[in-house]
Amino acid sequence: LNFEGCRLARLAEDLTPRLTCLTALRLRGNPLEAVPPLAACTALKTLSIANVEVATTTRDEIEASDDVRRNDAQEDVTIIATDDRSYLSSLGMTTSSATSKWDGFLALLFRSPSCQHPLLAAAVARLARDRTAHTAIVRAPGAQQQLLAMALSGSLPVVHCGCAALGALAVHHGGAPREWVGSAGAAPTVAALLATDADGALVSALRMLSDVFFTSAAAAESMLVLRDPDLLGRLIDLAQHTGAAT
Repeated sequence: LNFEGCRLARLAEDLTPRLTCLTALRLRGNPLEAVPPLAACTALKTLSIANVEVATTTRDEIEASDDVRRNDAQEDVTIIATDDRSYLSSLGMTTSSATSKWDGFLALLFRSPSCQHPLLAAAVARLARDRTAHTAIVRAPGAQQQLLAMALSGSLPVVHCGCAALGALAVHHGGAPREWVGSAGAAPTVAALLATDADGALVSALRMLSDVFFTSAAAAESMLVLRDPDLLGRLIDLAQHTGAAT
């Protein structure tokens, strides 16, 4: 479905819930207020919005890549951004205030719960490990709220991506992302993750915490707000576990 250059501020509210078989949605060149609701678009593999295109990589392409090290969801997407920033004025931004080619895309992404869609969750996790993008994520309004919401998603792939993004940001950027995870305000989110019965979500949560722990002594001390006496033991078990999940 191609809506590029149609001057749309939003899509009709009853449109995307009907698009359960949609595989590609192209929205570049539109002054969108936010990413449209995509929860019903479970078959979506390609989305272009702002100056960015996000697409699922086929398994053959993944296996042919020379730099693949994991089969995480964020490894299964490609993200292409152009330097065209003509759409920024529609977001209330200027070319001088946008210091990264990712700013407009992230501003749209974090204005709504769009990161609950696995395709966009994978894109965020991938960008969190990109040295050209992680600063833009930390700077984007709404990033903390949306990343923590991803970690508590009802979708396990989104949980993986949310935890991976928070951990990567803590390692590569430090500062604010460490505070996001270690703050008293985030404690209920982390505690809920640690109490989950889903092994996959628990492993992702422990990976994220281990990333934060080992960034600095101050970050490790901030984890004390969690007040979980078994946390260190869980991290040790994770480090000793040799299963595919870890």
